[in-house]
Amino acid sequence: MRAGFGTLNPTRVNTDNLSVLFAWVFQHPIWVYAAVFFAALTESLAVVGLIVPGTLIIFCAGAIVANGSLDLWATLAWAATGAFAGAAASYVLGRHYRAELRNRWPFSRDPKVLARSAVFFQRHGGMSIVLGRFIGPIRPIIPAVAGMLGMPPVRFYAVNVVSTL
Repeated sequence: MRAGFGTLNPTRVNTDNLSVLFAWVFQHPIWVYAAVFFAALTESLAVVGLIVPGTLIIFCAGAIVANGSLDLWATLAWAATGAFAGAAASYVLGRHYRAELRNRWPFSRDPKVLARSAVFFQRHGGMSIVLGRFIGPIRPIIPAVAGMLGMPPVRFYAVNVVSTL
């Protein structure tokens, strides 16, 4: 099988396959950094974050960092930037649609998700954005709820920076 990685055997992982992969990553790190950025972005993006396996991609990038083929600080910077951008886009979405967000797909199909996230946000305020980074199902929803419930932009972006880091 040829996909720019040399010849890989897709049926079993062996050290030869990993060596080829790590050599490709070492020669083309920008593609991995882009994947890390987009994984973190989509995982933090309202609705999309519920179906994108961003954690798996970030975990794989961590393994590549541990191998020495990627720079740790650059990888973290790309991941943090993507997470910040995804949460910011979700916040803008919530701020734009406000109460109407409840009537939009997919929230209209399962209003409990939005309602539970709103209760969580009202209980914890800005801290819910920080806590939401560590709770998968609400990670992409909380920023939209913050916008929907009228959290001031300056406060949201300040908390978003802290939660991203």
